[in-house]
Amino acid sequence: TTMSSYVVNLWCKENKGTITGLVLCANGLGGATAMQILSPIINESLFSYRSAYRLTALIMLAVGIVIVLLFRNAPSSDTPVPPAGKKQPKKPTHEGITLQQALRKPYFYIAAVSIFLTGMVLQGIVGSDANHMNHVGLDQASVAAALSIHALALSGCKFLTGALYDRKG
Repeated sequence: TTMSSYVVNLWCKENKGTITGLVLCANGLGGATAMQILSPIINESLFSYRSAYRLTALIMLAVGIVIVLLFRNAPSSDTPVPPAGKKQPKKPTHEGITLQQALRKPYFYIAAVSIFLTGMVLQGIVGSDANHMNHVGLDQASVAAALSIHALALSGCKFLTGALYDRKG
């Protein structure tokens, strides 16, 4: 999420929230699709589950290399350089507060603890929910479907959050 946001911030001038939301939405759509494709490969062991995990790791490595090659350099500016001595008027932007200022605010610590607890709970659930659903008797196809629906819901929320950011700040 951080790297995607960084790249969007470098490459895009407007609608950064919506574009970031679309990128993260694509991530969720990929997860939903992968759940349908990879779950049978891993669980039904067309080849061993270790080989299935190796295959997914190789796919991630290949995609990672492509991403680095595409986005390793900042984009060139399409806007002409203003003549010497003339400054372009800047649009007012909200840069936020500095780290020093944030460290003096109680809500910074409340937010940090909240984010930590949310991440802990979400990762804990996502990491164990497939096993739990299987344990209570759901078949592998139903588990994959439930996890895909979860990923699709997250995708929609990520896109809507980015679009809301662009409209409301």
